[in-house]
Amino acid sequence: MGKESRDKYGLGSHREKRVNNSPMDHTSLAEPGVGVTQENLDTLESVQLIYHRGLKKDFLLYFKSDGRVYRVSEDDIGLKMKEELEYVLYLLKVKNQRTHQAAEVLRSRMMKARILSGLKSAGSYIPRFRDYNGKLVEMQRNSARLRTDLGIKVLEFNLESDKSFIIKLGNDMRKNNIYSLRAAIYQTGESDPELREIKKIMIAELERAERKLLQDYIRTVPDIEEIK
Repeated sequence: MGKESRDKYGLGSHREKRVNNSPMDHTSLAEPGVGVTQENLDTLESVQLIYHRGLKKDFLLYFKSDGRVYRVSEDDIGLKMKEELEYVLYLLKVKNQRTHQAAEVLRSRMMKARILSGLKSAGSYIPRFRDYNGKLVEMQRNSARLRTDLGIKVLEFNLESDKSFIIKLGNDMRKNNIYSLRAAIYQTGESDPELREIKKIMIAELERAERKLLQDYIRTVPDIEEIK
């Protein structure tokens, strides 16, 4: 089920691919012989934590951009490359004690992976994007800015690209996709009162969009519940 199906049928078209524990991690974003590329990471739209009543376990859910959903267990996490874990931790919102514990498991796995690879420490994670020319660019904090075109105000981000991206404001806020909202939130500062308010609205909209992904999914899968 590709993006065309999702556009037609909505976010509820996500379907789950159940993954049994095995020596191979079938939920991995890495390519054999290549590793984890930015293109691989960009296929991951949202990461959320759920509880399976039947199995009495917490799982991460990978919501992929093509509509698939992967259930990721703690054992699966131990098989993942540190680049994927860093990105998953960046996407996973720490909103309660359960998600905090899940984040700590991810951090522990990353530290173990770094030690095994000879890296003792690492700086904070900096998300990246491909610009219009295909160049890999690091996102910059406090770089987003307001711009007015033909009387319409928008938020401009990814300014390091040869062509910037925009966030639609006001009543058009819900027309922005999850990827754009997340990137713009990272790049929007809070020193300016107007930008601070826009950032607050974007955070609320991202939360709404991701929660809708999860709620639509839960309606189709028995024994799964949201962790509130």
